[in-house]
Amino acid sequence: MTFVEITQILANIAGVVAAVGVIVSLVYLSAQVRDNSRLVSENTKTQLMTADMISNDGSREMAFELIKDIELAELIQRGLNGKELQPADRYRFQMWINTILESHMTFFVQLERGTVTSEIFQYWSRMFDRLSKRPGFVDHYQKIRDDLHPSFREYMDKKVAQKTTTDRSV
Repeated sequence: MTFVEITQILANIAGVVAAVGVIVSLVYLSAQVRDNSRLVSENTKTQLMTADMISNDGSREMAFELIKDIELAELIQRGLNGKELQPADRYRFQMWINTILESHMTFFVQLERGTVTSEIFQYWSRMFDRLSKRPGFVDHYQKIRDDLHPSFREYMDKKVAQKTTTDRSV
């Protein structure tokens, strides 16, 4: 064998070793990306569960305020039933409804983006679904619907249409 042939064989072996090295590197990088994605996903779920617990605490706090403040509870009851409210009471009621709508819209958009699971959203939706059937809630929603996120507005329009259909069939 000549020197050139030996050099060619060594170059071919080096090429094969380099190719194997690239493949091993790609497999290693793939495993690292997969592990990192899993860790990010777990961290996101943990953050969402924490946020859900905080929002549930906010819901509980709002419920406790209604329990403690008879005047507020009566105001919201009158508003939900579509009764006429004095300007200051109407404002308080509308701000309460806005808070509920914005909280639910936030969860809805997070559901669309995949950052909230459907189980969390369904849990949150139970109270909201009961409220969304009340005349005062629907009236206020109709007044502010254009200010809401488009996909949430579409979702709400279906809820309001179902309520209206249910009311007509009764």
